[in-house]
Amino acid sequence: MRTIADIGKTRIGNAGQRLRDDPSSEMNLAERASPEDLGFRVFKLAESNFKEWQEVDMGDGASYVRQLDLYADPLLPGWNPNDVIWEVALKEGFSLSSQIERLDTCADSVFYRVLDPDRGQAIVVCLDDSVSTDAVRALELSKDDRFVCRDVALDDSLAANLALGFRLLTL
Repeated sequence: MRTIADIGKTRIGNAGQRLRDDPSSEMNLAERASPEDLGFRVFKLAESNFKEWQEVDMGDGASYVRQLDLYADPLLPGWNPNDVIWEVALKEGFSLSSQIERLDTCADSVFYRVLDPDRGQAIVVCLDDSVSTDAVRALELSKDDRFVCRDVALDDSLAANLALGFRLLTL
């Protein structure tokens, strides 16, 4: 094993397996109403999925406009949805123990709910290139709910209408 993290992952995995396999374990997992979660996640620090703003000369209007056009969609090429969802959740203050589930509310859009059991809060995330009013309406979000989507997925009218119904955050 090359790193302390490798040793830790192996030891934690082995300990969980022993608890599952040992019938004399003090933690009788088979008799519980809901089985104990003995799994674990491993996170690795990586580069952001978001483009970094490049400084431009504010006196040069044309280069500033070009820079703004480059950031119409702030996600880097080749981004991974799972990585972006985790990055958004962490930026919103959610813990690493948060749970992500795909919602099956609409056939033409993909929505994910991120639930932080430690804080009792959730956000709904959509990373599609476009979002329809009907698809979002099917989520039945309230004023206190947070919805995160890409800015390129909304036009000004849709963004204004959605912001009236719940807390809208855009990437």
